[in-house]
Amino acid sequence: MNIAGVGDFSKRDDGWLASPDVLKGVPLKIESEVISSGLIERAQAICGRWGEILDVAMHFIEGQRREYELSARLFFNPCVFIDSPENWAVYFDSGLDGESVVGVSFNLDQPFELTIGDWSDCWEL
Repeated sequence: MNIAGVGDFSKRDDGWLASPDVLKGVPLKIESEVISSGLIERAQAICGRWGEILDVAMHFIEGQRREYELSARLFFNPCVFIDSPENWAVYFDSGLDGESVVGVSFNLDQPFELTIGDWSDCWEL
């Protein structure tokens, strides 16, 4: 399936996966059996504002650093998960044990939650 402004998606057991050119190879996964018009609009919005989204996510991480006692300083290799038109997240690799993945969850365009973990599902897409 091709989404204008995003690219080609391939069907997976648990959703749809693309690596849009505008995201420079960053995986974008839609976690739904069916891609609705709202999911298409969210994917297009993410691709259209990718640089701004990265800035917002990094600013949110830095703003939450003390509360979460986050020791990671470098965040790289992002990936995007879209759960619904309203809820989606950007995850980063930090390379550190105990907080190897740092994610920022968004509601619409506002970050609201930091997720820290040891999983690597993001990069096993």
